[in-house]
Amino acid sequence: MTPHTPVVGLVGGFLGAGKTTLLAAMAARLRSNGASVVIVTNDQGTELLDTDTAQKAGVPVGEVTDGCFCCRFDDLAAVIDVLVEEHRPDVILAEAVGSCTDLAATVVRPLRAAYGAKLRLAPLMVAVDPHRLVELAAPDLDRQALELGWLLHTQLEEADRIVATKADLAATDEQAAALAEIAADYAGTPLTRVSSLTGDGLDQLLDDWIAPTAPVASRALTIDYERYGAAEAMLGWVDRRLRLDGTVDPDAWLGDLLVALDRALTRQGGLVGHVKLSAGSGERRAKGSVIGPGRYSVDERHDGAADGADVLINARVEMSPAGLAALVDECVRLVSTRHGVGVVVRSASDKAPGFPRPTHRIPASA
Repeated sequence: MTPHTPVVGLVGGFLGAGKTTLLAAMAARLRSNGASVVIVTNDQGTELLDTDTAQKAGVPVGEVTDGCFCCRFDDLAAVIDVLVEEHRPDVILAEAVGSCTDLAATVVRPLRAAYGAKLRLAPLMVAVDPHRLVELAAPDLDRQALELGWLLHTQLEEADRIVATKADLAATDEQAAALAEIAADYAGTPLTRVSSLTGDGLDQLLDDWIAPTAPVASRALTIDYERYGAAEAMLGWVDRRLRLDGTVDPDAWLGDLLVALDRALTRQGGLVGHVKLSAGSGERRAKGSVIGPGRYSVDERHDGAADGADVLINARVEMSPAGLAALVDECVRLVSTRHGVGVVVRSASDKAPGFPRPTHRIPASA
């Protein structure tokens, strides 16, 4: 009997790059082509809206929480083992935390060393939002945002393949120029434009990415871990699981909260990694996100009023955890008062990412 050898594909990229939506689109396309797929989500927090989004692709999903893949490598291996044992997937798609880098040395190569021929590693893919490239190239950035820009470029530097997401959105001249600069700076790295919404570019990306001859973790990255840890620590990480008491229209409530958060965060001025929201009852959910000034969207609708609603908020912003928590809580209070509903806090977490201490680190020369 031929041994079953799943392909493991790791996707990195900065917060707000559209990684979860990309993985869900990849999973759906692979399934339509007859492959069995599982997804592993990852976050510094413990309440992951991304997991629910990934499950919408109709595939089994595992989680590694309360730390990145590199620092929770044993947890990642345990999740992979369970998914392989229970589902025998052809492809395992794994999404790294958006503030993490050095993934080739701390995740891809250690997986190859630990599993050998039991798994086949795909090239390290890094997703990037063209708008974010423009945002982080602005001449008036403060020092903290400059450090986050450095973090994004270390992610691109180690990529085996760069994916420019959101190709369905018309690129401005500035975004086109930023992509051209990325293509020039990383000329040896394949760059593909993809739309998770329309599917444009997806087939070519998957064909190239899973090809057995594609180089894997091929690039050496020299990184200052003190600088890396300091950059991550500039981000506030706030999660809220709430219950709205009273009759409420989740679509209207979530829409008003998106507007309130966008205005408050724009006034505050910190770089918005992402703020992801869901509100609804049972399996029906309204979902939306904020990823920068004036850049917010409703991605799914609940359609209709509900007798109460469950809410999940994941906010990742260049602010102190305490400051971000106060901002989020005040916006929730104002919007809920306007809608005449009470708010019960089921769980709350306010933190900054801990210093990155990888379980393993295997340099390119090893």
